[in-house]
Amino acid sequence: MLKSTTVDEIQSAVAVKQNLKPRIALLREKAGLTQLELSRLVGVTESTIQNWESGRTGTDHIERVIRFCKALNCQVEDLIEYVNESPQELVAPPNS
Repeated sequence: MLKSTTVDEIQSAVAVKQNLKPRIALLREKAGLTQLELSRLVGVTESTIQNWESGRTGTDHIERVIRFCKALNCQVEDLIEYVNESPQELVAPPNS
C-alpha cells in the first residue's frame, strides 16, 4: 500500500527546500568562512558550494540526512562515524 502524503508534509518539505539555500550562505558567513574555505572543509568544490547557496544544485542528500535524523530521533553525529585520516594518525605508534 502506498503511503499518502499530507499537505503538511508537502508544505514542510517545500519549507526545507526554501530555507536551506539561504541558510548555507548565512551560516558560512556567520562562521567567517569563504566559499573556498567551506568547500575544503566539506570536501567538495567551491563551485558546489556556490551552486548550493544559489539553489542551482539541489541539496536532496542533505535533506535525506535530516529526514534520517528525524525518523531515528538522533543527531547527524549519531548516524555517521567521523574518522580523522590525518597523516599523524595513520602512522603506527612505536612499540614500547
